[in-house]
Amino acid sequence: MTSPNKIWLTSDTHFGHGNILGYCSRPFKDSGEMDEELIRRWNEKVGKKDLVYHLGDFAFGSKSKTAWYISRLNGEKNIILGNHDGYPTRWYMENGFMWASRFPIIYMEFILLSHTQQFLNPSSTFFNVHGHVHNGLPHRPNRQYMNVSVDVTDFYPVSLAYVLEEIKKEGGNVDYGKK
Repeated sequence: MTSPNKIWLTSDTHFGHGNILGYCSRPFKDSGEMDEELIRRWNEKVGKKDLVYHLGDFAFGSKSKTAWYISRLNGEKNIILGNHDGYPTRWYMENGFMWASRFPIIYMEFILLSHTQQFLNPSSTFFNVHGHVHNGLPHRPNRQYMNVSVDVTDFYPVSLAYVLEEIKKEGGNVDYGKK
């Protein structure tokens, strides 16, 4: 299994989306500056062979521009498509993502990866890592959720190791599936 320090989660990069600067008060002069800084910060953390789960709303614009963003980012990339990711899942895989899904996935038997925050019963043992809300919710709204929208992570991806440590801080069990 890949080390949790080599697995990354992020969401809502919105490459090429100029209006997101105003919507989320992003501190960039224009979308070009934002795109370059997001790419720099991604590649600063993510190694070429690291694993990345992008939780939706990757980029705006043409297919060729979206493919160009994908090609510039380190890691073996996977995507759970968001409400602004309009191309077919196959297109994302043909252009640099290892896999693409329109649906949430369960990772490590207890982490629910999704674009939008999913309702969890308060007694559930699941932990939802999501995006979609940008800076509309804090990074850790409560013990069952983590918002990894770039708007609340200083525009960096977060490591799975960090996610697991946050779960442990809340008294959660991260040893699911181990014999």
